[in-house]
Amino acid sequence: DIFKTFKAVHVERPPSVTEASLHLLPDCFPLMQGIALPETGNMLNLSAGVPRNLFDRIPQELKSDDPKVVAEYVKKAFLPFELVDYDDFARQWVGQRWNRTGQV
Repeated sequence: DIFKTFKAVHVERPPSVTEASLHLLPDCFPLMQGIALPETGNMLNLSAGVPRNLFDRIPQELKSDDPKVVAEYVKKAFLPFELVDYDDFARQWVGQRWNRTGQV
């Protein structure tokens, strides 16, 4: 489904993540698909999205405006790899609106 609601953050690349490859992250959170793209400066663009019709069913912690709630949830629920700084991830996640993609 190309119609997604998503967020993207730029985080320090964890040592366990290959710096020259993209990483598909199926089910990185419940009902959500993700992708991790390498960037310059040892950074990683980490995006996660959900089909619009399922948005109301994603965990409430991911919709929270409190970075501490998001960080704690991501620590326990994001399993593809360990992040370097969960608080940084959460500040960026909370600091942006939900974006949308669509086909025209």
